[in-house]
Amino acid sequence: VGGQGGFGLVGGNGGNGVGGTAEAIINNFDAGIFTGSINAQGVGGNGAFADDGAGGNGGSGTGGPARLRAEGAAGQISLTQENILSGGIGGNGGSGSSFFTGAATGARGGDGCDGTGGILEIIASGGARVGLGDDTGSAVSFSSVGAGGNGGDGAFNAYGPGTSGGDGGTGGAGNGGTIHMLADGGTIGSGGLPVDITSEGFSGAGGTGGTGTDANGAE
Repeated sequence: VGGQGGFGLVGGNGGNGVGGTAEAIINNFDAGIFTGSINAQGVGGNGAFADDGAGGNGGSGTGGPARLRAEGAAGQISLTQENILSGGIGGNGGSGSSFFTGAATGARGGDGCDGTGGILEIIASGGARVGLGDDTGSAVSFSSVGAGGNGGDGAFNAYGPGTSGGDGGTGGAGNGGTIHMLADGGTIGSGGLPVDITSEGFSGAGGTGGTGTDANGAE
């Protein structure tokens, strides 16, 4: 998880968050329904609000590899999406401020940063069996999502004639990750339930332009 940017005349940038490798290995025994968490999410920090300048940019969020490996003829386990997480979430941009400067154009909002999903991997080998789903009979879905951060709002700057508001920051890109399921001498099944596998990316929204006397900032 990336750190938050610091507050100041100009907002500080958020730090990047990069997930490492999270792995669980079931080695030749029956683990039943998995109740733990394999979490390799990466979350970027938010940019800070400014006191009298541009908002800080958000940090990037990049998911790492989240892996479940079942091995051996006696190896058996069932899991759901809630157990294995590899998404990436970009930080939001901070809002700009032009309270003291008296500039003709208001300060800009910080940019949201990119979010990139990592690798979600399920492997069954050597006769092991992995069940997708739990005992509720619900449909099964697995995804590795990337979500971009939102841009910060531009500064209000309607303090006198001839002024325009600050532009809103740009939203970050969202890039879906990779879902990899491999039965290498083992079995991966869902007991007849439908399985939805998605790699989705959601971009962040742009920030709102600030109000000015003559013109508002761009969004």
